[in-house]
Amino acid sequence: MSEAVLSEPFLARAAGWQAMKEARSLLAAGKVFHSDWTPPMLKGEVQGGTVRYRAGLRIQSATHIDNLCTCRQSREWGTLCAHSVAVGLHHLNPGKGEAPVAAVERGGSKPAAGELSLNPDRPRRWRAAGGEENDEPLSVHVILPPNPAEAVARGKVMLVLEGEWDGKRRPLNSLPADRLFAVQPGDESLLDEIERLSGGATPGMVMLSGGDFARVLERLIDHPRITAGKSKPITVSSQSASSRVRARLQSSGEIELRLESGLEGALVHGETAIWTLAGRTFQRMGLPACLHPLVRGPMRLERPEVPTFLMRDWPRLRQECELDADFTPEDFVLEPLAPRFRLELEGGLAQLRAKLSALYGERTFPLGGRAASEAHWIPAADSQIAYSTRDLAAEREALARLIRAGFSEPDGEGRLHLKGQDSVLRFLAMEYPRCQREWTVTLEERLERSTRDKVERIEPEFRVTGS
Repeated sequence: MSEAVLSEPFLARAAGWQAMKEARSLLAAGKVFHSDWTPPMLKGEVQGGTVRYRAGLRIQSATHIDNLCTCRQSREWGTLCAHSVAVGLHHLNPGKGEAPVAAVERGGSKPAAGELSLNPDRPRRWRAAGGEENDEPLSVHVILPPNPAEAVARGKVMLVLEGEWDGKRRPLNSLPADRLFAVQPGDESLLDEIERLSGGATPGMVMLSGGDFARVLERLIDHPRITAGKSKPITVSSQSASSRVRARLQSSGEIELRLESGLEGALVHGETAIWTLAGRTFQRMGLPACLHPLVRGPMRLERPEVPTFLMRDWPRLRQECELDADFTPEDFVLEPLAPRFRLELEGGLAQLRAKLSALYGERTFPLGGRAASEAHWIPAADSQIAYSTRDLAAEREALARLIRAGFSEPDGEGRLHLKGQDSVLRFLAMEYPRCQREWTVTLEERLERSTRDKVERIEPEFRVTGS
C-alpha cells in the first residue's frame, strides 16, 4: 500500500462530504492527539465530546476499508466516522490543529479525573496527563459478582475493574488524572476490549450481555487477578473442556448428533465459542461452532447436508471432541454427475453476449455467477450412503472453452462478452458449430435473424477420385 493512497480526495470519496466536514472541524479545534500511518494501518486518538476515541482505518484497497474507531457510529453501523477521517487529515497536515495534550504536559489545564487514554509515544502506556517522570506500574483487577453462575444464567454479568497502584486498589475511573501509568500487555488487551464495549471510555464498572462477556473471557485467559466478589479466585483456563458427541447414521440416511457430556455448569454463549463455568473455572467447550446448537438438544442432519458435514466439519469434530460414531466418512460414496450444457447467445454481429449453464437432471446452475462453485448434493434413491454432485472440473472446462474462443471472463451476472465483428464471425465459423453438436444452443430472435440473413456458412467438401 503506497503513501499516495492516503490523501484528502481519497478520504473524501470514502467517507462522504458530511464526515469530511466534521473531521476538518475536529482537526481545526485541536481535538486530534496524534496519528500514525503504517500501511495498511492508520491509527490515532481523537476527542469526541467528553470521550477520547482510539480511531483509525485499515486500508486494504480503494474499496476495502475497515473503520477501527470505537465510537457508536462505527460499532453499530460500520460506517466511516469523522473521528477516523480526522486522524487521516492530521497525518496529512502535520502541525495543523495540534492537540492540547502537549500543552497539558507543559503545565496547561488537566483533563477531568478518570479520563485515561493511550500514550501515542510509548507502547503499553495509559496516560491521563502530567509529566513522563510520573510513569508508574498499574495492575488491573477484575471482580465478578459473588455468585457468577447466577449472573451467567441471567445473561447479564457485571464486572468491576480496579487498578492496583501505590499499594492500593481503586476503580479505574477514579485514578488520578495527573499521572502516567504503565500496564502489562495482558491488561492492555483487556482494556482495549472493555473500552470498545463501553464506547471508548475506561469504566470502573460495566454490565455485559452474554455475548460481550464471552469476548471479554477471551482476553482473560490465564489472567492472574480475577475474583468472585473480593476474595474468591476465578480461573479462565486456556484448556478446553472435554465434550463427548454421539453420532448415528439413521436408516433414512440422515445423521443424528447428540451431546452426551460437557454441559456441566453455567454456559456463556459467544460467537466463536461456548464457555462453561464449573465451580470457579471458566473453560471453552471443545465443540466446533457449527455444532453449538447441540447444547440445546440433538441435531439431525438431512441427507443433502451430510456430504458437507463429512468434508468440512467431521475433521474438526474428531480433533476437538471425544467422538462416538457408528460410521466413518470412508463408508460414503460421493461421485460427480456428468453435466449437460446450455449456451444462450444474444446480441448481433458486432457484439455477442453469452450465458452458459450446467444442467443436472432438473437443476440448472449458471456458470460464472454467484452459484458458480455452489455445491449441490443429490442423495441416491436406492442407497443411504451414496451421493452425486456437480462436476466442477467439467464446468470449468466448458467455461474456458468459450474464453479461448475470445469471450471475456464472466461479469457479475455471469454473462460473457465477445466484441468486434471479426471476432464474432470467427466464433460463428469455428467454435459455434462444435457447440451446436455437443451442447444445447439457443439464439436470441434478432441474432438468429441476423445470422440467417447476413451470414453464409461455407463448409468444405471432400472427394476422393482416381488419378
